[in-house]
Amino acid sequence: MLRINCRSCIWKRYLASQTSSDHYATLELKKDATAKDIKAAFYKLSKKYHPDTNPSNSVGTAEKFQKVVEAYEILGTEDKRKAYDYSMSPRYAGNLSAHTREQSGHHSTGTRRKQYTDIDIDYKDFEHFQKMNRRKRVFHEHWDMPNEFSSSFAGSKRDEKGFASSHHHYKDSLHAQREREELRLYQELEEAKKKCKHPLPTFEQLIREEENIRKQNQKKSASIGVTVVMTLLAIAYAITHMS
Repeated sequence: MLRINCRSCIWKRYLASQTSSDHYATLELKKDATAKDIKAAFYKLSKKYHPDTNPSNSVGTAEKFQKVVEAYEILGTEDKRKAYDYSMSPRYAGNLSAHTREQSGHHSTGTRRKQYTDIDIDYKDFEHFQKMNRRKRVFHEHWDMPNEFSSSFAGSKRDEKGFASSHHHYKDSLHAQREREELRLYQELEEAKKKCKHPLPTFEQLIREEENIRKQNQKKSASIGVTVVMTLLAIAYAITHMS
């Protein structure tokens, strides 16, 4: 479950970092479109904008074709579509803008949040730090969270004697693991784009395979028919000469 949630969060962060293009508009669909509608729209538009079918304007259609492929890559997969819908929701946009305003406010005023290591902290700052860490510790201990979660939020679970276990601090390893996972996903996407600059749509591949099978069956039927006719002619010829 934790691994699934982690992958979902990675996709949300990856999609949020991409351009805010409307994939539904690219496929000429509404947001409540079904999976069947998405496949049908992709099939129609991929044939329409494929560079091979538009040799006179291959540059312009290639760009549109790439957008169609990218839109289907997101909307054609259930997990990616959910993450995309969430990243485009007003709630997510509001949280993102609020976070941006908060960060810009800190930069514009030249202030930053104080840390334990600051020399100029006073009693109120120290009391605030203590309250925040107690709240995080109580929350994680109440829900029996593993030590990885406590360390990620600047706190650690206590042992039976009430002392923090310093050997259960996994913040650095978890951060590195998340970065490796995100880098792997990014490299997979880039490698897929490099392998096929203008990928052939899956539906068109299926149609071509069916067409090839149909032609092969026709050839087999024709060869069988010719064989039967030649056999009958040979028999007729033999009967004629025998009489």
